[in-house]
Amino acid sequence: MYTCSEKHFYRLRHTETMSEPIHYNEKDPNFDEMTLRGQPVEKAAASCSSRKTTWAKAVLAIGTGLLLCSQLSSMVPSTVPSVTEEPALGDVEAVSFAFQKVLQTSNHIGDWLYNYTQIPHLAGSPGSLQLAEWTAEKFTEYGFDSSIEAHNTYINYPGTGNTIKVLKPGKHDFKVIYEASLVEDVLKEDPTTSGDDLIPAFHGYSAAGNVTGPLVFANYGTKEDFDLLEAKGVNVKGSVVIVRYGKIFRGLKVMFAEQAGAVGCLIYSDPADDYVPEGVAPYPDGPGRNPSSIQRGSVQFLSMLPGDPARFTDGSPEAVANLTTIPHIPSLPISYKEAEPILKQLNGFGLDLGFEGGLASFEYTTGPSISQVNVFNNVTYNFTDIYNTYGLIEGEDKDRVLVIGNHRDAWIKGGAGDPNSGSALMLEIARAFSELFKLGWKPKYSILLASWDGEEYGLLGSTAYAEKYAADLGKKAVAYLNCDVAAVGSHLNLQASPMMNDTLRYVASQVAYPGKANYTLLDHLDNDTHGIGILGSGSDYTVFYEHLGIPSADMGFTVGKGDAVYHYHSNYDSYHWMATYGDPGFKYHNALSQFLGLLAIQFTEPKTLQAYNAGKFASMLKLYFEEKVESIPKERVNDANEKIKDLEKAFIYEPGLNGRSWFKNTVFASGRYTGYAGQTLPGLQEAIEDKDFDQVARWIGILRTESKDALISLVK
Repeated sequence: MYTCSEKHFYRLRHTETMSEPIHYNEKDPNFDEMTLRGQPVEKAAASCSSRKTTWAKAVLAIGTGLLLCSQLSSMVPSTVPSVTEEPALGDVEAVSFAFQKVLQTSNHIGDWLYNYTQIPHLAGSPGSLQLAEWTAEKFTEYGFDSSIEAHNTYINYPGTGNTIKVLKPGKHDFKVIYEASLVEDVLKEDPTTSGDDLIPAFHGYSAAGNVTGPLVFANYGTKEDFDLLEAKGVNVKGSVVIVRYGKIFRGLKVMFAEQAGAVGCLIYSDPADDYVPEGVAPYPDGPGRNPSSIQRGSVQFLSMLPGDPARFTDGSPEAVANLTTIPHIPSLPISYKEAEPILKQLNGFGLDLGFEGGLASFEYTTGPSISQVNVFNNVTYNFTDIYNTYGLIEGEDKDRVLVIGNHRDAWIKGGAGDPNSGSALMLEIARAFSELFKLGWKPKYSILLASWDGEEYGLLGSTAYAEKYAADLGKKAVAYLNCDVAAVGSHLNLQASPMMNDTLRYVASQVAYPGKANYTLLDHLDNDTHGIGILGSGSDYTVFYEHLGIPSADMGFTVGKGDAVYHYHSNYDSYHWMATYGDPGFKYHNALSQFLGLLAIQFTEPKTLQAYNAGKFASMLKLYFEEKVESIPKERVNDANEKIKDLEKAFIYEPGLNGRSWFKNTVFASGRYTGYAGQTLPGLQEAIEDKDFDQVARWIGILRTESKDALISLVK
């Protein structure tokens, strides 16, 4: 049963100086986990056995698909000019200039961020509601029609007494030789690291339990890591598995551990993954990682089903006890400081499979250990209201709306980077728009600002909203723009629907890159980054793009060369850290607020749908087809705006992907076994990976039909 509650919907009527630099490692798996939620396309590599007839059909079908993509690519530009052309002077330019002037004149980001980071605001908590109400009041103050909507969702909260113990076997029983505190160090320099209101370290959607077993090290906990352990004869069944953060979404690590027969799972942050030069002081004395830092987070199986995992059930105890998209074994996060004594129990036991890391006293062998590890996870599940806050400014055309979103909930009291750098940015944009309202400006299309709750657990608030209003969004939404982490470093990270890339680049050319004279965000994007990536999952754009087919983009400044280590989901993601190391002066926040606001203006004026380059989308689709062909063995081988807006919806396949039917976008989806990273042509890609040749032919047929339908929709 869909448990979204409508009765709680109501309206508010009133309503720099850095220490020794850290060198950025492009292969840093924590950087992947924290920030690279969309990635450039990677070619599939699969070896397939002989099914000549099937492959002949497959090659023929792909050829037809390529032809259709080529036709689409060649026909679109005549109706959709690129915005990279010199823009004509007019209202859009005047509005953009006025908007940018407001933000260049004053910067209130620090004020907003401080207010968001002084109380715990776990999803559905009193603190979350308090900040929801404050956000609504600010929206109202800045001329937006504000409202709060509650959605009843199934989530867990931590209890007391969570422990991890190492037990040494004796003659008659076991003796506790080590016990982890699961508490981060209190820092006198950082006020939000202390107090009676700190949230215990836990995993969202982890299973309650008290389990004991030998320890096994499974590296990053990827499918490949567990497959390797099995192939080498390492027995995981009945064990407590310990893995390091990075490479894939944490929930999939627990899923693979459970599938392998483990009784519990521990996840720690290995210092090697920060790539910190020797001698760099840890926070608060320097920009390195504090050894007691703990990364919390959700362990929902995100690439299977985002959103409330119980929404398609009747909510009964029997139903929620048998949910298949959350774990049934306990898991806990742990710092590397407290993980090291546990990992040392593996020295001399098991195999050396070439796993490497940054803990000097650990040999990175697999185990299993002789000693036992006890995991006690005390969590309580309930159906709880979470609170989305909205701010709406109606446009001249009320049947078109641009949605801009950021989530407000955090695992900790702070959350200065994730998510409240984005929350502060959204208020700053609202403030700048309010100055335009005073000058008599009204957008041509409506703008909805959305402050989501429950994102950290599994995109709960945004998914509940978008599923509830799917019909209206399908008709009215021109785009969804997401800003989760606005700034925790100097590296601009953009992912988007390919149709939006030209507009992203144009707007980037209009904003100065902080600290470099005569250097724009576009210069930085082209010279210092990997460019614009594709969307995967891990933030609130997922439901809009991968379920509804609404063009979407995600943006933020992440960790780059010379930046401080970001304490993701830790008590040290605090206002003090941000003001001292993350973004002193909030200059990167300010640059992104200009970028996002100017982008919004591009999408809310009549010329906005020129912001969509359908030719670019078709060209990239053709490229993705070609890449999938390369993975198959060769031997087996004027309603124009409305049409462009809806082009990506032509690739929404209602039955969904095999085994995860909620994901309906057949061109882009999160990786089945990665969670965060984006994957192109996922149905076809997964069929190739599975060596299921009938499904390969089926998905080629689906893509061919969708390409044809998209072409027809543009030319009819």
